Amino acid sequence: MFNMIKILYIGNKLSQKNTNITTIETLGNHLIGEGYNVVYSSTRINKLFRVIDMLFAVIKNRKKAEQFDWDHVKKKWNNLLN
Repeated sequence: MFNMIKILYIGNKLSQKNTNITTIETLGNHLIGEGYNVVYSSTRINKLFRVIDMLFAVIKNRKKAEQFDWDHVKKKWNNLLN
């Protein structure tokens, strides 16, 4: 069995609270369909509580989720633009 990649997806997942569906839900569902393990944050309506929830999620999942390599992304964009 292969090791699933865990992604911490931070955004406004508020469609459960009678708002519009956002990209966090559409892209998150596609990532799950591709076999990724997705942890969402946050579903809080209050902005202050949402930020606190997001920070707590980062602290809680800091060793479990994959680290994002910004240098790799920058190199890819530079290669595409040049």
